Formats: sequence, structure tokens, C-alpha cells
Amino acid sequence: MFVIFGKRFYGSIDGVEGLGSVRTLFFHLFWIPVIPMQSMVGGHEMNGLHWRSVLAAYVRAFLFAGFALPAYSLYEIYDHSGHSSNSMTINVLACLVFSTLLILSYVFTRRAPPERALEIIKRTALPSAAMYVQALYGMIPFDEAERAAASEKRAREQAQHPGTNNPW
Repeated sequence: MFVIFGKRFYGSIDGVEGLGSVRTLFFHLFWIPVIPMQSMVGGHEMNGLHWRSVLAAYVRAFLFAGFALPAYSLYEIYDHSGHSSNSMTINVLACLVFSTLLILSYVFTRRAPPERALEIIKRTALPSAAMYVQALYGMIPFDEAERAAASEKRAREQAQHPGTNNPW
């Protein structure tokens, strides 16, 4: 017998334009998320786990199982009986319900609203991205976001090279 295990990203939710979505790295067993390890947005680490992403991963795994088990049962019923039955109708309905809920779990968690996008950015090490997100959602003008990012870049460069006073 063989065992499939490893690390994989699950629970993709709350997409932030220009950065990507929040995903959580899980230890998995047979591709089922078991232990959440670290949440990330785009390719950047977040402080702590993003619990909505963890919950989305577990709910989607449950919904997939809720679809797969009746689907397999349908195959077994049809294969052995060759005719329709009440259990076949129930399994078809279960497959339809679980597959619809699984699809909706992706549709309604694709893009983060402005407040949540800012919260997500604040939990990363990307302070200039907060201004960018505010500009994308129309909270501040783009030129203000660009000025803030440029001044932050200059401050970072001066911190790396404290002996130079050249602002350019």
C-alpha cells in the first residue's frame, strides 16, 4: 500500500488585484488538507494563519467528498442493478447539491472587498501595497499612492545606506 502526503496550497480566497489571492499551505494526506501551516497572499507571507482560508479549504474538501461519494455510489448502483431506483435519485440530487455548493464556494470568495483587502495587506510585509490597494478601490488618487510608494522606497534605501544624504 502506498501513502500520498506532502505540502500543498488550499483555500484560495479574497483575491487582491495586483497581488493575488490568500492561500494556506497545508500538510495533506491523500490530497486532503490536514494541518494548516502558513498563509500567504501572492507570494508573500502573512503574519499568522488566515482563518477564512483555512475554513474554505476544509469546507471545500468536505463538499468535494459530498460530491464524490454519491457519484461513486451511483456508479455502483447502476453497474450492479442496471435499473433506476430511489437511492439513485437521492444520489443524483446529492451530487447536484454538493457540486453546486462547491462551485459557489469559489465564485463568492474570489475578490476581497476594500476593507478586507487592506486588512490582508496589513498582515504582510508590504506596507506600500496598502496605498496601491486603496488607489485600486478608489479610496485615494493614484498619484498620492505613487508619491507614498516613492517616499517609502527612498526611506528604505536611506536606511540601508545611512551615510548617504543624496535623495536621488
